[in-house]
Amino acid sequence: MRRQAKKPTVVVIDDEPDFLRLVESWLRPQYEVSTFESADGAVPAVAIAFSSAGLLGAGGFTPTST
Repeated sequence: MRRQAKKPTVVVIDDEPDFLRLVESWLRPQYEVSTFESADGAVPAVAIAFSSAGLLGAGGFTPTST
């Protein structure tokens, strides 16, 4: 059985839900898409993704919110 390659992930942040759905529909065929209506929700999710990939701390990357 052939394994399907994992799609790259794209994070989209916008405060307009209709725009998020539109962009997600464009990107979904080629990417895993995570959408957020604010950076407050996106920052923890991106930090978890970087941590899971072992990238936090490498080269001094530290996610912050403003």
